[in-house]
Amino acid sequence: VTKCATEVRMRCCKDGQPATFKVSLSWSKPQPAEAGFCSREEIGDKITSLTERLLADRTTRGESASFEKEHAIVVEMQALDVPDLTIIDLPGIVRTAVEGQNASVIEDVRNLLNRYLQQDRTVILAVVPCNVDIATVDIIEMARKADPQGQRTIGVLTKPDLIDEGAEKDVVETLKNAKKPLELGYIMVKNRSPKQIEDGVSLSDARRKEREYFDSHPVFGKEDAALFGVDRLRMRLTEILVERIKFSLPELKEQVDVVLRVTQKSLDALGDPPPEGVRARRRLLREAARIVSRDVRDASKGSYWGILADDEELRMYARFHKASVRFNEAVLKLKP
Repeated sequence: VTKCATEVRMRCCKDGQPATFKVSLSWSKPQPAEAGFCSREEIGDKITSLTERLLADRTTRGESASFEKEHAIVVEMQALDVPDLTIIDLPGIVRTAVEGQNASVIEDVRNLLNRYLQQDRTVILAVVPCNVDIATVDIIEMARKADPQGQRTIGVLTKPDLIDEGAEKDVVETLKNAKKPLELGYIMVKNRSPKQIEDGVSLSDARRKEREYFDSHPVFGKEDAALFGVDRLRMRLTEILVERIKFSLPELKEQVDVVLRVTQKSLDALGDPPPEGVRARRRLLREAARIVSRDVRDASKGSYWGILADDEELRMYARFHKASVRFNEAVLKLKP
């Protein structure tokens, strides 16, 4: 059961570069001993250990240890066989709290999902088991609210081996985007079963078994191969991501330009950089002393310009005149 968000950052490295894998927590505190670099095979165990660490941290703060809503587990992968893609695995929708869970977990999970769904630069993978009626699935409706035009939502049908015999036709209708249409359609995948994970079936063997399953299936084997498989999903996600980047580039450019202008304005306000070398610093100090002396002289004579015109507190002549008037008035009041 997913008890926190897991962010998987994949980067395709160049030929000759070593593959690296790292698992950590998104918080700003020091990383726990369980975090750090590891082998590909150790990633799953690292995620399990860090999930327990997150929940234990909640316990020490006196909070419910059934779900972590603030921090995420970050998996960084750099290898030749991964795409340039970042995927965030989120918990499934909770409809009722089970034994040991706080009732707040229902709202916490929905708030976490909405926080990610509403980010308009993300692509939403609405994952739906094949043995569930698509018409009753909450995630499709949540995605529609966050993405009304459907430009960044793709449906992913999983667990095809759990479909009741004879029910394949309804699932194919969904897969072909006829039953619960999505703008970007659906793709069906078959991941490792809990038994296969326990038996140590590798990801490469799982992909091979997946292809064999769909190719030999009496119903799915007759459909368009582009609708099936993790490899096809990965390619489709990359295509969608490229389109989203193209769509977002003008807005991103404008945001960068705004930040540059604000930053440049702040830099200009700082003036010239400090001089280098003893002689240059002495010249700067002499010039500063000359300016201060000039401003004091002008202020005492009532000649206000530059900074003296902007700040009334620096108008020495005016302040002296007002003080003299008050002093004369005070002396006159003492007259018998």
